[in-house]
Amino acid sequence: MSDAHNRYVKLGRIAAIKPTDNPDLKLVTFKTEKWSIPAYACTKTGRVAMFEGDGTPIWESNCKVSGDIAMALSLPEIIVTASEASPLKPGLMVKVAIPRTLHPKMPNAYIFELTEGKGKAQRAIRYFDFPLASDAPAKKGKGK
Repeated sequence: MSDAHNRYVKLGRIAAIKPTDNPDLKLVTFKTEKWSIPAYACTKTGRVAMFEGDGTPIWESNCKVSGDIAMALSLPEIIVTASEASPLKPGLMVKVAIPRTLHPKMPNAYIFELTEGKGKAQRAIRYFDFPLASDAPAKKGKGK
């Protein structure tokens, strides 16, 4: 499989952009995102809820939240070109294509989307090498 197709896409929030031994390259590190998901305790009811396509029964269960499961995710450090790193800053969310095998001394990822903000206030600000239009209203000219 060619290297161009041997990649996966991940999301991560930038922690820092650091210089490398090569002035044309930058090291990007990511924050560890933490959240929790509910844990469930389930009891089978003995009733069939539905059937799989092959006729296997799917049994009904009564489930109740029994606690939380702590989750954490952090992307590995990546190396990008200095020009690709120029619009980056800590706190931005990036969508990045990362090869399955990272090369430690050369560009090893491609950032193709930048997003700022969190939750409902989140908005894309760059896609590939193109800045996206601002949501700010246009200034009106004099006399109109």
